[in-house]
Amino acid sequence: MASYPPSKVDLIKLRRSFVSIHLTIGKQEGVKEKIEIIESSVGMSVAIDAGTKVVRSTVRPLAHVQEDLYDDRVSNPAPYPLWKWVVRDACYLIEMVVVTWTFIPLYEVILALMNASLYVQIVGVMFGILLQCVVWTCCLRVFQFACYSLPDTPHRVPLLHTLSTYEYSCQVWSLWFLLWGTPFFGKLLQLFGSEVEGRLLFLGEFAQDFLFLSFADETIVDNTIVTGHHQMYSTMTLQPTRVGGVVHASSRLLGGACVARNQEHGPFKFSASTTRNGQDGGSKTMGDISQTGDETAVDIPQSNGSTTGGCEDA
Repeated sequence: MASYPPSKVDLIKLRRSFVSIHLTIGKQEGVKEKIEIIESSVGMSVAIDAGTKVVRSTVRPLAHVQEDLYDDRVSNPAPYPLWKWVVRDACYLIEMVVVTWTFIPLYEVILALMNASLYVQIVGVMFGILLQCVVWTCCLRVFQFACYSLPDTPHRVPLLHTLSTYEYSCQVWSLWFLLWGTPFFGKLLQLFGSEVEGRLLFLGEFAQDFLFLSFADETIVDNTIVTGHHQMYSTMTLQPTRVGGVVHASSRLLGGACVARNQEHGPFKFSASTTRNGQDGGSKTMGDISQTGDETAVDIPQSNGSTTGGCEDA
């Protein structure tokens, strides 16, 4: 459930509804009516204009609501089956056990420093932190290889969810952000299977699904989430993401997104898959993506060795 600072509490009326995180409340000169959300469900990172009413409706994640919605519900015809919950939780438990064992090298370093001098301990602790970051990074690479080596079946979906979670946590706890803005981060992405064609200036926020990411030469990515998947309800879709040009802060590039060279992608604009019935119709918001209704679908298009997914540079 989203929370609001005091300055925004008087801008919204909420009754018997669910609102996810990162809700953006728009302001407009001359509009004094409150945003009303009544008996509705609002997804993650939704923007709602001032004075808009959402009544008995479902708002998909990453959508921009610019007009009133009444009785516009989107049902989920394929709920997440119980066996997937069980398998996914089992994967998380196994991941927790494996991550616990990765502390053994650091533990051995600390034991070796117990009787050392202060200066040696300082250097040793720094070495231990670096070693732990390398161990976690190597574990992620092994996990990624094992996950994508499995057959492309619905039974792999819970494992992909676990991999996505570990990709995020590994980048935070392994201090990858220290490489942001340097050529070494591009080399790190290449190590995990991403295609980096030349100079890349990556300034965060994080990346996922490295095998499906492609960065053109002279690309700038500023405080942006770049992934190779998108998920609508229980349907997860993997698609190549092509990044080029300049991507401004607070953008979200989801699976199938295409930002060609010499182009800019502005703040708080969400680029997602443009594929609908096999046709490419240009950049669209997440709310424009059609839903397949198959809870087990993991669509991995054939790219003939390329991760561009049909996106051509301008």
